[in-house]
Amino acid sequence: MGDAGMRFLIGGGWQKYLVRPSLQMGISDWLDLFGGLGFFYTVQDSVSNTLEIRPWIGARLYWYCDTFSKIRFTNYTRVEDRFVIDTQDSGTSNSVRFRNKIDARIPITDHYFGDQIFYLMASFEFFLEAGEVDELFPDDIRVGGGLGYKFNYNWRIESYLYFFLSKDSAGSDYSRTDRVWRLTLKHFID
Repeated sequence: MGDAGMRFLIGGGWQKYLVRPSLQMGISDWLDLFGGLGFFYTVQDSVSNTLEIRPWIGARLYWYCDTFSKIRFTNYTRVEDRFVIDTQDSGTSNSVRFRNKIDARIPITDHYFGDQIFYLMASFEFFLEAGEVDELFPDDIRVGGGLGYKFNYNWRIESYLYFFLSKDSAGSDYSRTDRVWRLTLKHFID
């Protein structure tokens, strides 16, 4: 599996381009193991542009709750090694980051496993970083919620609003709460 995309600030000043190929293996109905390699190129007006190479490994645990129309809960844990290259002065930084995300998918119109359903999403994610990389908006906590639509097993669209607890710049205190809207079109291949 994998993804590619672009992230940006409305009004300019920051864009990030990413490609993340990965492998995932279903061990059981309740456990997936995965690993991958991410490439992130960030263009920043106030600091140098960076290229980040991020290998990771992790696991996702699933739990389904029959009581409330098949709510799906997941706990997603991964460890990533972050290698950041400053493209202007060729400096590098490195950090190992642990992240954990708890997520719920709540079907609105039908059973979660069905087709043509709307569902609500909610998540809480935290990060623990060993080391510090030079980045414009480092964050430690993400809370989000959104709405998704599952056309069928292969196609979904999701609109998510996240709130990030962030720093103003690398080396400063966590003093900002950023709002990030993410629109994602997902295609699953059997």
